[in-house]
Amino acid sequence: MGRGGAVTGLLLASQKGGVGKTSLSVSLASVFAQSRRTLLVDVDPQGSATHLFGVHPADRDLGWLLDMDEERSPTDALVTEVCPGLDLLPANNDSMLAAESKLQTMVGGHRALQIILDDLTKQVGPYDVVVVDTPSNLGIMTVNGMCAVDWVVTPFELEGLSTMGVARISDLLAKCRRMGLTKAQFLGLIANQYEPRLALTKIMEQQVARTGLRCFLTKIPRTVRLREQTLLGRPLVLDSPDLPVSRTLTELADEVLDAMKGGHAQ
Repeated sequence: MGRGGAVTGLLLASQKGGVGKTSLSVSLASVFAQSRRTLLVDVDPQGSATHLFGVHPADRDLGWLLDMDEERSPTDALVTEVCPGLDLLPANNDSMLAAESKLQTMVGGHRALQIILDDLTKQVGPYDVVVVDTPSNLGIMTVNGMCAVDWVVTPFELEGLSTMGVARISDLLAKCRRMGLTKAQFLGLIANQYEPRLALTKIMEQQVARTGLRCFLTKIPRTVRLREQTLLGRPLVLDSPDLPVSRTLTELADEVLDAMKGGHAQ
């Protein structure tokens, strides 16, 4: 990833929580997996993407792998076929928090995830797409994700607190690029829980436009169904593919994939 290989890595990151980052991560990964061998990596200590698939890792997860004091095989933590075509590197809260603490003080700690993914593809073969879901902050786990992918996107909602931080991920990525930590590029913004009829939406859209960052044309409408999908144990796009929101998510996945294939960086 990021070095001309067959794998394309996509990171979803946001400084603000509650913007649907994990829902979008699992939805995009599930759609990609319908036609491409896909890996979903849960870098969030909360493990929301992991639990959404009904996976409850015990002692072997991504945090266990990120303990670089020990040489461990990534395949021992890999959960295969959580849905057709999709593998998962899961997250467990305790081990991820312990790994996060170690990585902050470890020389080269920002490259730990990249090393793990490189080792994994050597063992099981390359993935066509790797989707990385991050915690809602600008910490070491998010930086690890940026150093292991090719592309970064930021989901947001058209409300004040969310739109105020839309440029912070792209700013962090630019800083990491200047320091030579990554070659990843910012791909764009994803509007989630979109309500076009609200007057506030128009105001917020104007604020986002002033950042100069590209916003994907496909916007995910406001619906409680996405928030309820955790109860299903599988993504809504798979459980109810004919719902309007599921069709929109599929359209978004196609648009994102086209942008990645075309190299349409911000």
